[in-house]
Amino acid sequence: FEKRRQLEKAVSCYQKAVQLDPGSFEAYTNMGNAFKVQGNFTKGIGCYKKALEVKPDCAEALLNLVDTQKLQRSDRKYFLERAEQMVGQDLSEDDSIVVNFALGKLYNDQGIFDTAFKHYRIANQLKRRRVKFDVQSHTDYVSRIIETFSKDFFAMFST
Repeated sequence: FEKRRQLEKAVSCYQKAVQLDPGSFEAYTNMGNAFKVQGNFTKGIGCYKKALEVKPDCAEALLNLVDTQKLQRSDRKYFLERAEQMVGQDLSEDDSIVVNFALGKLYNDQGIFDTAFKHYRIANQLKRRRVKFDVQSHTDYVSRIIETFSKDFFAMFST
């Protein structure tokens, strides 16, 4: 219940933000996210479309839009063209990740799985570069868990 009230407050704040600045694609995108979490996908999609009207290369709005619904053929073609144009631009790494995930979803929805997989792979490779994973550190962590939660540990609490 508390979460729902906070989301309603968030939507109210985003509505105020777009009244003050109708060019705020961030406010439209965030309002769309709040509606999506509430389960109001129709309003969320409307916000994402508005964000893309304000900023046609808003990668986050594009991904959320295509991820929220399975688009009709004509819409899918339109957003696919838009996403392909965005990939051709000089994007930040964040936007490149997001646009490639969107392209993966768009191609997947059309059944063009090889191309979808290519875009998912690109997005995941870019995202993977940001992950710092040390195998030895993780192995040590798991070993400490095993040592701590031994048979003897559980035997103490079994009676």
